[in-house]
Amino acid sequence: FPVTIPRVKFMAKGVRDSGNYVDLIKCVREFTGMGLKDAKDTCDLAQNATVTVDCKGAQQRDFQRKLRILGCTSY
Repeated sequence: FPVTIPRVKFMAKGVRDSGNYVDLIKCVREFTGMGLKDAKDTCDLAQNATVTVDCKGAQQRDFQRKLRILGCTSY
């Protein structure tokens, strides 16, 4: 059976202005296992475009919920 990797798409437009930018980077690091630079680059890209990232384990729903709390559009 093929193994499916849970993925999350999100856009972080306006998150930097709301003061949640550092928390967004921490969230991306927590749920994806990315390093600091990769997480920051991903969040910078998500300011203007929809980004797709792989989640660790079965944490897709928790990741999406936390992104929404931080002000992101997640699907």
